[in-house]
Amino acid sequence: MKKTISLLIVVLISVSVAGTLMAGGNQSSGSAAAGTKEVTLRGMHWTSSTADQQRSNDRFLEFTKKFPNIKIQFEWYPQGFAEKLTALFASNDAPDFFANYVGDLGLRVKNGYLKALTPYFNRDGFDKNPDLLPNAVVKYNGDVYGVVQVVQPQVLYYNKALFDKAGVPYPNDNWTWKDLQDNAQKLTVKDASGKITQYGFQCDEYCRVWISHFQSNGGQAFDNRDNPTKVTFNNDLGVESAQYLYDLVQSLNVSPPPGIVGVLGHRDSFANGIVAMILDGSWMNISFAQKEGLNYGVALVPNGRVSRGGWIAPTHFAMSSTTKNPEETWTFLKWWFGYDNSLSFSGYGKTLTSTGLPVWKSAYNDPAFKPDEQVSMIGKMVQYSVPDMTFQLFGTWYWDTLNVGLQEMVGNKQDPKAAIDHIAQLTQKNVLDEIER
Repeated sequence: MKKTISLLIVVLISVSVAGTLMAGGNQSSGSAAAGTKEVTLRGMHWTSSTADQQRSNDRFLEFTKKFPNIKIQFEWYPQGFAEKLTALFASNDAPDFFANYVGDLGLRVKNGYLKALTPYFNRDGFDKNPDLLPNAVVKYNGDVYGVVQVVQPQVLYYNKALFDKAGVPYPNDNWTWKDLQDNAQKLTVKDASGKITQYGFQCDEYCRVWISHFQSNGGQAFDNRDNPTKVTFNNDLGVESAQYLYDLVQSLNVSPPPGIVGVLGHRDSFANGIVAMILDGSWMNISFAQKEGLNYGVALVPNGRVSRGGWIAPTHFAMSSTTKNPEETWTFLKWWFGYDNSLSFSGYGKTLTSTGLPVWKSAYNDPAFKPDEQVSMIGKMVQYSVPDMTFQLFGTWYWDTLNVGLQEMVGNKQDPKAAIDHIAQLTQKNVLDEIER
C-alpha cells in the first residue's frame, strides 16, 4: 500500500512548493472577471445519481459564499438531456454552462453550441501552469472547450473472493493481455453438466476491450488524430485485437456471449459474483464499494507491446456560446476545476466518497489526500492514460458502428478480419466522408 502511494506521488508530483502555492492561488482567487454585477448562471447535467446531485448542490452553495454576486440555478435531466439541450438552443434559451460528454464535443462545437475557453484559460495562466494535469483540459482543433474536475481512467476490476477460491494470484502490474486471457480460463467454472456458472471475464462493451488492446499494441484508428480523413484500423493490429476479443467469447468461452447472462450487463454480473473481472471506468469504484458483500480490487489495464492502452473520456463543464455572462461563467468554471474543489470531489482519496482523482499534481501530496487501496491503483493508472481523440471526435462511431459491429462479430461468429473490414467501410462512408472540413 505504502509502496503504491509512494510510486503515485513520485510519478505525479514534479512541482516545487512554489508551484503548489501558485496553483492553489490561481484557483482560489477571484478576478476582475467576477466583477460585482449580480447575475444568475444557469447550468445543466444529466446524472441520475442523487448522491452526485447533492454533492454538487453543496458545492454550488460554497461557490456562492465565495462569490455572493453570482448565483447558480442548476437543472438535472437524467433522461432526455441531449434533446432538451438541443431544444433550448433552438429556442434561444440555452443555459450558461452545461455538462458535456467528450463523445459529443466535436459535433457540438460544429453546431455552434460551445464557446472556446482558450482566451480565458491562457489569460489566467493555466496554459503555463505545470501543476495542472493534461487530462484536466478538453481540446478540439487546438482550442480549450472544457475543464475537468476529476480524472477517471479505465481500470481492471477483479473479485478477490473468486480469485482466492480458485487459488489464482491477484493481477499485478506486469500483467499482459495474455495473462488476462490465461487467468480468465482458470476463473471460469462449470457445473457437473458442463454449464458455465462463473465466467473469468466479461466484455459486453466490446469497443472498450478492442480499443484498449489495439492502442496498447501501438494501433492508431485514423490517419490523423486532429483532422482524420482515412480509416487505419483495418490492418493486422486491428484484426489481432478483434481476434483477441473473439477468442475470449467464442474460442475460449471465458466471457459470456451477448445475452447469455440474461438482462445483466457486465457491471451487474461483476457486482453479483457471476464474473471475476471486467474493464470499466474508475467512476464505478464508488458503486462497487457500496455493494454489500463484494470484496474486490482494482488493477492496471494489462500491458500491450507498446503501452497499457489507457484512455480517459472525460465529462466536463463547457460554456455555452450564447451566454450573456461569459466572465462570470468563466469565474465559476475556473473555481469548479480549481485545486480545492477538485480535491474535495476526489473524496480526499477515499473510495466511498470519491468521484475521481484530482486534476492537480500537488493534490496527491496534500496531507488531506489519503488514498485507500482502490484509489491508489486508480491514481497509478492516471499516469498511463490519455484523452482518446477517436472517442472524442466520434462518440457515435465508437458506440453505434464499432461496438455494434464487434457485437455482431462475436454473436454471429463472424470472421474477425471480415468484421473489421466491414466496420472500416461503414466508418469511412458514414463518419469520415460526412465530416465538414
